[in-house]
Amino acid sequence: MGVFLDAGNLFLRLTSLIMMKYILLLVSILALCLVSPNQASIWQLEDQQLVNENDFQEFKSGFLVTTASSADFDDDGKLECLELSGDVLQITNCDNQVFWQSPISWQVKEAQITDLNRDGMDEVTLVVWRPFQPWPIDRFLPSAGRINDFHDQNGMSCHVILIGWARQDYNELWAGSALIRPVSRLRAVDLDGDGLQEMVALEEIYDAAISVGALTIWHWSGFGFSLMDKVEGKFRQIDVIGSPIQNWVFTR
Repeated sequence: MGVFLDAGNLFLRLTSLIMMKYILLLVSILALCLVSPNQASIWQLEDQQLVNENDFQEFKSGFLVTTASSADFDDDGKLECLELSGDVLQITNCDNQVFWQSPISWQVKEAQITDLNRDGMDEVTLVVWRPFQPWPIDRFLPSAGRINDFHDQNGMSCHVILIGWARQDYNELWAGSALIRPVSRLRAVDLDGDGLQEMVALEEIYDAAISVGALTIWHWSGFGFSLMDKVEGKFRQIDVIGSPIQNWVFTR
């Protein structure tokens, strides 16, 4: 009899834990919804388009995905850490040894550990503001270049830059030109289930009074990022909900 009672108690405990996890996830999502009920939405990628999914039953096995702060960038079996403070990013040995530091002219607003260039190695994807520079060829044009207005009133432009281990050191793996519209709230997530990450970000407006923007999703094209889809709106935040079989983007 004691064996059956113990088994029954164990089953009840496991059931309670599963239900508690589901309830906590729903409470978290509902709490996020209450922050901005008009903008709270859950998104999935279907046929390279962002589709609004609001069936909460799909998220029973889901969890809120947090961003990592350490990875083995140089494949030496040891972790390196990201330390972002005062718009300055450092890659360290997770102690007091600095392997790489962002240039003094950069304002690093965000830093994510990603594999957005899909080479199988972790890199750091940065959202950087720095003094605007036109394309070199634009200096020889009789009129202003095509990106001449891609900056704020202080002459600062927004860029997405990838930093990683290459040629036995930390280097720029890729640096984008000044963006026509600045991005924020960047997240890397596999939304279509192909095992490769897409870049999700809010696309804002230079010199806007409020930090809101459109929801955008981008994929690596081999030479840079190509826009897959954009949903216009006044979104403020991006979160990622993960599960063993699928990921979603949560906006508000």
